[in-house]
Amino acid sequence: MKKEPEGWPANGKEVSLSNVHMYFEKFMQDPNFHNKEMLLALINQDDLNEHNDLGMFRITDYEMGLINSIYLYSKYTGCNDGVLYIYRLLIRTFIIRKSIFMSLK
Repeated sequence: MKKEPEGWPANGKEVSLSNVHMYFEKFMQDPNFHNKEMLLALINQDDLNEHNDLGMFRITDYEMGLINSIYLYSKYTGCNDGVLYIYRLLIRTFIIRKSIFMSLK
């Protein structure tokens, strides 16, 4: 995976990705109940107030590496919630990008 870019994390999405990736790695190394519960708590964001997309908007190679790793870990462990987390994250990212470019026109 690529090296973290300077100023990482620059927004709430990057913080969320880093936390989920960190707990997926912890769970893969030590699959205990605590790591599983922490991972699922980070992935299952039922409250709309949990989303924080404030900060600089950017998409980096490092972020793509984290997304790919989380997706592969999710498939490997059979954690469908992890796949849905990635899908929701990508949809939110593209909606924000579209609204930014529409507001510039």
